[in-house]
Amino acid sequence: MNKIIISFLLFFVGYQIKSQQISMYFPEFKGNSYDFVLFQGSEQKTVFQGVIPNDGKFTLSVPKEYAPFKGMGRWLITGTKEGGGLDMYIPGNDFSVSCDSNKPDNTNIIYKNNSGNAELNELSKIQEKILSRYDLMLAAKNIFTSKDHHYPVFLDEYEKQKKDYELFQRSLNKRSDYISEFIRIVNITNGIGTMLYTQEEEKADNIANYIAENLNWESLYTSGHWWSVINGWISIHTNVLKDQERFIKDFEIISSKLKNDDHYKDFISKVAFFLREKNNENYLKVIAPLVKRSGRINSYNGYLEEYIKYQ
Repeated sequence: MNKIIISFLLFFVGYQIKSQQISMYFPEFKGNSYDFVLFQGSEQKTVFQGVIPNDGKFTLSVPKEYAPFKGMGRWLITGTKEGGGLDMYIPGNDFSVSCDSNKPDNTNIIYKNNSGNAELNELSKIQEKILSRYDLMLAAKNIFTSKDHHYPVFLDEYEKQKKDYELFQRSLNKRSDYISEFIRIVNITNGIGTMLYTQEEEKADNIANYIAENLNWESLYTSGHWWSVINGWISIHTNVLKDQERFIKDFEIISSKLKNDDHYKDFISKVAFFLREKNNENYLKVIAPLVKRSGRINSYNGYLEEYIKYQ
């Protein structure tokens, strides 16, 4: 009896792992070929390909080695001049996506059993409104002088938008989910941190601190922004902060968070690439011993060879 129960449980777990699917309905795109892409660190992996049937109904499957997948995926129309497709949040479970229009957008795409995409759009709109008013008031504050009749109004509104942004960030803290993290990841790629600053060094300090101390690197790995965030982090340290001791500390903190050796290898490979590209070998030199002592790299190939020079 126990063997039967164990066998059933193993079968059930295996089925759950294999069963992550996305049911699609896009009748206006029948006959078009497509790719289904998952983001994995610096790579975009095409995990499924097919042709949309005449009834517009088809299924995207997440391979068992990635399931249950939680992160960003991309469905791409291929073989046409127009192209097109859809970037979407995949919540780690089955869901469906449908659209009757030949011009899909946020108003006509319907998700079922996946509220994350609608939430992401809504939160992005809220933030965009705050940032637009902030930029407008900042410009007005810089153009006019304190002698101008409207200056106090501009200043008050400027301070209000800064506070609204702080409140928005607090709301993301309360959510503490993939969607809230993804918004911050995208913000980093746009040079925006968790606070609004006008001085470059303050911005850099805020973003660098978030990347090292608070960023969920597992979420970053499946976000499609792995490459750009690491590039930005390197630029902040080498062009603005210029503090090697802090760079070493942040590098150690991030490395400790990357429990998966493949993720760690991808990270240090990109660090080496960007430091080499920006002619900052002195930074490579100070972290090379840390990479060696980690004992996590068995083969130094590709850009990992840069670390061998300083060990």
